[in-house]
Amino acid sequence: MPPTRGTADAGGIDRAAVRRVRASLAALFAVQACTGTVNLTMVFLLPDLLVQRHAARWMAEGGGHFALVAGGALALLPAGLTADRWGARGALTVANLASVVWLVWLLSRGTASPVDLLLVLGFGVFNGVNSVVAVSEGSRLLPGHASAVSALLMGLPWVVAALGPVIAGLLADPRRGGTPAWALGCFALLIPLALLAARFVRPRAEQRAA
Repeated sequence: MPPTRGTADAGGIDRAAVRRVRASLAALFAVQACTGTVNLTMVFLLPDLLVQRHAARWMAEGGGHFALVAGGALALLPAGLTADRWGARGALTVANLASVVWLVWLLSRGTASPVDLLLVLGFGVFNGVNSVVAVSEGSRLLPGHASAVSALLMGLPWVVAALGPVIAGLLADPRRGGTPAWALGCFALLIPLALLAARFVRPRAEQRAA
C-alpha cells in the first residue's frame, strides 16, 4: 500500500512533512530575493536620489549609506525578539509592511534634509529583519544543515538581487525619462510580493501539530 499523507514511507520519511518544509523554504527564499533586490537597489540609487534632491554633500557621499547599513545592524536584536514572539511569518509580515511605509514616505519627499536619513535608517531596520528571520527560520527547519541554509537563503537570493541595480540603472536613466525615485518606486512593488510569500511560511504552532 502506498504511504498516506502525513505518514512515513518504507524508508521512514514523512513525505508530507518534507513537502511542508520545502514550501516554507521556498517562501523564505522568495522573501529574501524580493527584499534583497530592493535593498541592493537602494544601495545603488541612494546617492543619486540624494544628489537629485540637492542634499548636503556629506549625505550623498556616505551619510545615506551609513544610515542604511546602521539600520540593518540595528535590526538584529528586534528581529530575533519579534520572531520569538510572533514566529517567522508574523515577523516578516510586520517588517515588510513597515519597510514599504518608510520607503514610500522617503520617495514622496521633494527636497533632502537629515529627515531623509532617518527614513533611510528606518527602512534599513525593517528591511534588515528579513535576512535575520529567514535564515534563522531556515536553520530551524533544517537543523544541522547550516551551510545549505546559508547558500539557499543568503547566497542564492543575492545572486538574484544582483540583477536589481542593472535594471534600476535603465529605469533611472534620465535619457529615457527616468529618475532614481521612479526606479526605486518600481522596485518597491517587490515588497508586496514579499508579503505574499511570507504568508506561505507555516506558523510554528501548525508545524508542531503536524
